[in-house]
Amino acid sequence: MVLGTFAWLMVNNPSRRNDPLSGSVAFRREMVKAGIQMFEQAPMFGIGIGKFYEASAAFIGPYMQKVGGGPRENAHNNFVQVLAEQGVTGLAAMLWWLSAVVMYGARGHGTHPDLAARALLVAVVACIATWLTGHPLLVPEFAFVFWLYCGVLAGLTPAVRLTWPRWLVGLLVGVVLITVPLRASALRDAVWLEHLGFGLSLWQHDDEQRYREVGANFALYLPANGRPVELPIRLAPGTPPPLLVEARLRGQVVASIPISDTAWQTASITLRQGARQFELVDFAVRSPTPITALPVVLLRVGKNVLR
Repeated sequence: MVLGTFAWLMVNNPSRRNDPLSGSVAFRREMVKAGIQMFEQAPMFGIGIGKFYEASAAFIGPYMQKVGGGPRENAHNNFVQVLAEQGVTGLAAMLWWLSAVVMYGARGHGTHPDLAARALLVAVVACIATWLTGHPLLVPEFAFVFWLYCGVLAGLTPAVRLTWPRWLVGLLVGVVLITVPLRASALRDAVWLEHLGFGLSLWQHDDEQRYREVGANFALYLPANGRPVELPIRLAPGTPPPLLVEARLRGQVVASIPISDTAWQTASITLRQGARQFELVDFAVRSPTPITALPVVLLRVGKNVLR
């Protein structure tokens, strides 16, 4: 009955409930391609747990615009999702515990036959098979039931002596821990920090462009790739001219920007290419002439543009 029902659904896929079968297959093929591309960016430890959905826009955006739908999606394949988010390490760990649950469950049934354990083992295997076309572990309600049943199956399985050498397990754990600082540095260097900073107001608008207001000290993350970054900047209304803005990277002056009026001008700042995509540049605003008191808001700073 189950096989017959499945065959009928394959042939008579209800259009009101599901997408056409060809479209569903094509969509999942695109998601697998996107997952493999993410995996290629970080093959050992992946792009990060829970990052697939946000990262997918860069890989499937054009396809989703063509077929309709949101610009972001999960993998619709639990194995590909884990491979992209956690790399070879995460996928190997998942396959290891899946194998442990299934193999020891099957072995225990062979030595101590039990009808409930057999039904539970078949159910767990059938569930795992659905991971090839879906991602049920992303649904907390389902994941809870799955882990519960895996625990029950393990409880019904006779105890098995550990065959792995303890030193090998310790070595694997040690390797993962040793690589934590390296991976943390790599993630920090690769993080996208465009238009983030400190000491700036929320975005506002004037007749020409978007801007944020700043006081005597602020900081911006700017691209560090050896190419000039153009930063629109002007005096805020009520600020006495002239002012001088010094941009410093780790205490070293990288640009001095004189500002004399409220017209927009473009400051060019070039940061040497390094390991990080963005560097935090500190800006200090001062007056070259003695002034008793400066307003709280001194400048308006627009959106920086990489040239």
